[in-house]
Amino acid sequence: MTGALLTEIENFCRRHDIAPSTFGERAVRNSKLWKRLSAGGYVSPKTEEKIRIFIREHDLPARARQSVECQT
Repeated sequence: MTGALLTEIENFCRRHDIAPSTFGERAVRNSKLWKRLSAGGYVSPKTEEKIRIFIREHDLPARARQSVECQT
């Protein structure tokens, strides 16, 4: 679970050109989220759900932009 979540966060940060600590602050108001997860820390199912919702909601505009750029 944590490994896949870390990969999703990393990929999101690359796509949106933000630091993992910024992601944690924006997604769940916890700038230390990335540090704790990458050190093997635990994330509750509720927090994981919040993270995945944040990624899903914020990736929609990015994916739409990429689609338009590919068509031009």
